[in-house]
Amino acid sequence: SVILISFEWALLRGWLWLGIPASSMHLIHSNTERGLHLHVHDQEDDGEEDEDDDADVSSSLEENDEKAVDKGPVVVILLVELCERLTYYTLASTQKTYMQNQLKRRPSDAASLNSVFSMLCYLWCIPGGLLADSIGRYATIIAAGSVYLIGTVIVGISVIHELQQSMASFFIIGSLLLIPLGTGGIKPNIANFGADQIGDQTEKQRECQKCYFSMFYLSINVGVLGAFAFFANETTAGLPGLVPVVEGYAFAYGAGSVCMLLALSLFLGFTKFYKRLPGS
Repeated sequence: SVILISFEWALLRGWLWLGIPASSMHLIHSNTERGLHLHVHDQEDDGEEDEDDDADVSSSLEENDEKAVDKGPVVVILLVELCERLTYYTLASTQKTYMQNQLKRRPSDAASLNSVFSMLCYLWCIPGGLLADSIGRYATIIAAGSVYLIGTVIVGISVIHELQQSMASFFIIGSLLLIPLGTGGIKPNIANFGADQIGDQTEKQRECQKCYFSMFYLSINVGVLGAFAFFANETTAGLPGLVPVVEGYAFAYGAGSVCMLLALSLFLGFTKFYKRLPGS
């Protein structure tokens, strides 16, 4: 405004010096004020439009925050993890004893094979993660879960009392090849697949993810508790009145097979409800 007034005053002096009538100057002054008024009005309109845009964005964010997370697939994934960990730790905690007592392996050999089993389970997580990057987590979990289930069935059959010696090689194949392959495909992908179902675009989703990961590790610990507190003891003690001592391993490993069958069935049953991100 100061600049325009100064310019107008300088212009007035120049025009008076040139002998231009004052009425013409009055017209210029009026037009100048009108221009200033229009400029201010445009700024106000722009401000109102910005406020409207901000309100729309806020409304959209509030709408997203209110968007409910579908908990069904998440609960299924937690159950799958519980079943898988229960099966894994039932075998991991009793494998050495089985090979030493039932298959008559030397204690050092049995301990070495049990260590190899644990090592392979973690080693196969690397190609399991790379495979998921290529074909997607869903397909990897399905493939790995199927291999895992086949491995537990073979192990469960091979530890039936009458078949233990004749099927000793099948026990080794199932426990040192198929089960490590299966857990190596599930372990690096199942937690992230559950997080995919929640998303992280809004604050509510991020808070839900924190709760999910807490529940995920709780499900792991519940599975470990079931394996060590119940099934590991049943392998050598049986279940009085229900399972004879000699079939303790068949009962425990067979229960692991049932758990993996349940896990895979639940996971497949909720297929249409999953958010499946493609591999890259």
